[in-house]
Amino acid sequence: MSTTCQAAEWFSGFRACLEKIPVQKKPEMTVETRQERMQIRSADNLVLRGDDIEAVGRVDMLFGEYVLTADKIAGNRQSKQFRLEGKAKVDGPSEVVTGDTIDVNLREKTFAFSNGAAKLEPERLRKPTPGDLFVEAKEGGGESGLVTAIEAETTTCDLEHPHFAIRSKSVKVVPGKRADLRNVVVSVLGKTVIRLPMVSIPLERGSQRWLPTVGQSPDEGYYVKARVTTPLPGENFVDTRLDLMSRLGTGLGWDYNYSNKSLTGLLSLYGLFGVRRSTLLTSRHEHKLFGGTLSSFGSYQRLNYLTAPDSTVTNLSGQYIVPRTQGSTRLTYQRYGSSTSGFNAADQSFGLSDSRSIGPLRSNLDLALQRNESTGGSSRSVLERFDVRHSAATNFRSFEAELMYSRTVPIGRGERVFAGNDVTPMLTLRSDSERLIDPQVGRTWPVRLSASIGELSNLAGQDRVTRLYFASQIGRSEKMGRSTTMSWSTEFQQGLYSDDTAQYVLNHQATFKQSIGSKGSLGVQYRQLRPFGFSPVSIDQTGQTDALALDFSVSPASAVLLSAQSGYDFNYKRVFGSPWRSIWLRGLWDPGSRLRLDASANYDTIDQRWSNLRVDFLTGKSPWELGLGVRYDFANESLAGVSARLVGARYGRTGFRMLLDYNGYSKQLEAQHYQAVYDLHCAEAVFEVIDNRIGFRSGRTFGLYLRIKAFPSESLFGQGTRGQAVGSGFGFGD
Repeated sequence: MSTTCQAAEWFSGFRACLEKIPVQKKPEMTVETRQERMQIRSADNLVLRGDDIEAVGRVDMLFGEYVLTADKIAGNRQSKQFRLEGKAKVDGPSEVVTGDTIDVNLREKTFAFSNGAAKLEPERLRKPTPGDLFVEAKEGGGESGLVTAIEAETTTCDLEHPHFAIRSKSVKVVPGKRADLRNVVVSVLGKTVIRLPMVSIPLERGSQRWLPTVGQSPDEGYYVKARVTTPLPGENFVDTRLDLMSRLGTGLGWDYNYSNKSLTGLLSLYGLFGVRRSTLLTSRHEHKLFGGTLSSFGSYQRLNYLTAPDSTVTNLSGQYIVPRTQGSTRLTYQRYGSSTSGFNAADQSFGLSDSRSIGPLRSNLDLALQRNESTGGSSRSVLERFDVRHSAATNFRSFEAELMYSRTVPIGRGERVFAGNDVTPMLTLRSDSERLIDPQVGRTWPVRLSASIGELSNLAGQDRVTRLYFASQIGRSEKMGRSTTMSWSTEFQQGLYSDDTAQYVLNHQATFKQSIGSKGSLGVQYRQLRPFGFSPVSIDQTGQTDALALDFSVSPASAVLLSAQSGYDFNYKRVFGSPWRSIWLRGLWDPGSRLRLDASANYDTIDQRWSNLRVDFLTGKSPWELGLGVRYDFANESLAGVSARLVGARYGRTGFRMLLDYNGYSKQLEAQHYQAVYDLHCAEAVFEVIDNRIGFRSGRTFGLYLRIKAFPSESLFGQGTRGQAVGSGFGFGD
């Protein structure tokens, strides 16, 4: 006997089903709502009591994006919590979990299993690199911000007998941040190769490599860099870093990571001992305290060869935030200081900000005390000031009112403080046609109005003037046909000032757009902005515009797009003798199948000659890709630059990447990047050569390291050496 229960609404239909339904064949009990679909595709026995479900006998259940199978499934549909027993399996969009028992909450997307395994995809771990993580454990579980396991074996190899595995007493993965494994045994091809008290693997892009690295760079010479993690009680651990460099000597450092329920942080100390001595001390701290959050950052760098080789730099910042139901209060402190031979500078500031709502009143207060001091030779400069800014706004039935006060106050006899943005104070009223007339009229003819009166500083920042200001704006967009759109707006601004000056501004805009086929279009935009009179305050001063902007594109064939842009400026004719702005032309051929040609050129209407040409070409058949970029300078009649990029090329199990950047003005290759990657299935052996002739830390660098595919690993290939872009001639690519 089989029974099928179907209902459009859960409460009316599903509860009307029989409490116990014996099933001998595969039933299909389906319940659908607006949000999700539930279907029990097979079960030997099924018991339904309201929202509670109990199914026994090789149960196969579909719930939204999840497939649940087990010998027994019991749970509640409304809470979306289920317990699976006996050969249990949960197959979700970003994880697959198996075990003797599984407790799953599909609403919160959490799970817990015993004597089982989990396959976690990159989306589950919020990782920037592809690759699944496989965890087999006595106990395990996962939620949005944490994945844990006890007595686990972890690997990223998807083979039945993985090339490598990491056995550990415990695993803790914080998605997007790091994975911590304690009491670790690393095995390769089934053989134990090393035992470690702890391994901490960073999951953030740009993190330090956690595997040993061998290489060569111009400033470091030949080097070997390694990290060892030592566990401490609780969630704390220490990373010991050892760098051996032929030119700089020995680098030794410790990173103390601490964490508990109320605080977390990092204390890092690194010293360089050799020909060049340097010290780096860094601290990050976050603490839940008295209902708020206290966070701080501090650093001390002395002769750091990477950032400030001849300086001592200190940086300290902190903030304490107390959240409120209708706002928050924030205290801040920041100090930055640098010292070199003959010159010292220090900037520091204290701040208080508070935002809150008191009934209909919205208040924002910002206070800041700043001090800037510099000493060079026999001269010394000190600048101190106090900034205060407060605004209070509230809504009435027909308008919004805002009162603003902003002032910069110099302290002591320091240098003159520019106070051109002082407002002491200003009252502003704002409204629109929806409030003043009628919502329907306001949507048809949207008019915005504002009026204000207040005291402001002039450009010199010394004299203050009282300003009476009024502004109105109206605009709308209309469909004039299936492929034609017209939009326009006009604005009037009037300012009257207590120093017997006045200014009004007219601002008109209109845009016409006509679609041509599926890809083409013609766009014309006109704008006229013109002030009349004079304003002594900086916020009201404006330039003049009287110009047309033209944009045209057409697709004469399915894979071809032609575009042109220019402008007709009525002011240009008076100044340059020609009203036309530079003309930009572009042609794109994109037939697909990894083939693309993109060319663009600029014509200088003032000098009446072509200025430059750029051509980008892309070709390749997955997985390899070749890109070329060429730039030509017509003004100098010379090749400006050539860029070339090759990615995805393979020979056997080895992949190759290359990037070249040639500067036609200096007649040299400014960047040469080469990378060879040998595929070890779940890992890669990487050898790279990066040669940058310009930019920060220029020179040739060699690197040799091993990386596991599923975990992020920083590589400078294609990024310069922490200072300059490489391959800028490409308009497309990865």
